[in-house]
Amino acid sequence: MNRGIFDPEQISDAKPTHTLKTAVAILVLRWRLVLIWGLCGFAAAALLSFLVPNKYTATTSILPLTDSQQNGGLMKLAEGISGLDFITLPEKSPTALFPEIMTSDSVMSEVLSTRYPIRRGNKVINQTLFEYFRQNNRDAALRALSKILSFDSNKKTGVIKVRATTTDPELSAAICNRLVDRLDNFNKTRRKTSATQNREFIEKRIDQLKTELTAAEDNLKEFRQHNLNYYRAVDPELILLESRLAREVELKSQLYLTLAQQYELAAIQEKKESPIVQVLDIARPPTIKSSPARLKIAFTGFVLGALMPIILLTFGKNIPKNLRILRLKKTTPSANETRVDDRFEIITDSVNRVIHTEHGG
Repeated sequence: MNRGIFDPEQISDAKPTHTLKTAVAILVLRWRLVLIWGLCGFAAAALLSFLVPNKYTATTSILPLTDSQQNGGLMKLAEGISGLDFITLPEKSPTALFPEIMTSDSVMSEVLSTRYPIRRGNKVINQTLFEYFRQNNRDAALRALSKILSFDSNKKTGVIKVRATTTDPELSAAICNRLVDRLDNFNKTRRKTSATQNREFIEKRIDQLKTELTAAEDNLKEFRQHNLNYYRAVDPELILLESRLAREVELKSQLYLTLAQQYELAAIQEKKESPIVQVLDIARPPTIKSSPARLKIAFTGFVLGALMPIILLTFGKNIPKNLRILRLKKTTPSANETRVDDRFEIITDSVNRVIHTEHGG
């Protein structure tokens, strides 16, 4: 058998099982080289991880609103009053829309424009998130804000978790709490439910009916003033006119009373349908960083560094010739280099023996 550096073509032509066994043989024979590369990768990854600033994630939790909480009392109240079939009840819990509302442009713009106490070194200054992200463009600032936010909904309990991750723990907590505050404000001032629309319709109808009832009462009053003895009258037309005017007043009075009952019920339903943001846990400044995981990064660097010499020795055929440092030969080696080359030849001869043994099997 020729002594020298083993031929990578033999390895590349071998079966996958042979290649794996060859890699294991290289790991056993060249473990010092593998360890050195691994330690270099560990050191490089650890150094790079310390260049990344610590990030802190704050979390706030929002309780869901169930259908029974919103509609139970209202249904019992509606059973006692007739003529309220047109008032519809919500079919789904409005908490499913909470994440969409919080990520809307209107809500996030308010969060961006709010001033927060942000720590810069040893100083604490009040800045908006435009200044924190160093963005003057609104769309770019919105994208930067969306990247630090995450929302998670528990399918079983319905609890929504809102998370914000920044380099300042106080800022992360402040952003979470501000989002929840803007969500609550949106629900109270800008969001309209079906009950709100019903209440507004009934309110307008009551105003119209009140005007009509007043006019009917004035007509009946004027008729009776001009006909003081109308109750003794025997004129059929006079009796019929008085009956019509009285019937109109009575009808409009009944309608007004029914609408007043419907208005009170619609106001109650509006209050119950309005999604109230119930905070389970407010966001507090975290004391433990969420990233980077420096130990994992350093360990990953060790593994990648250790794999490099194994890959270079195992799949040398696919590496460009100018990068095959293992093939470089000295034309006039010194005595120490000759001893190193001899040891290297012994190692590679052992690897070749493993390869030929596998091919022979």
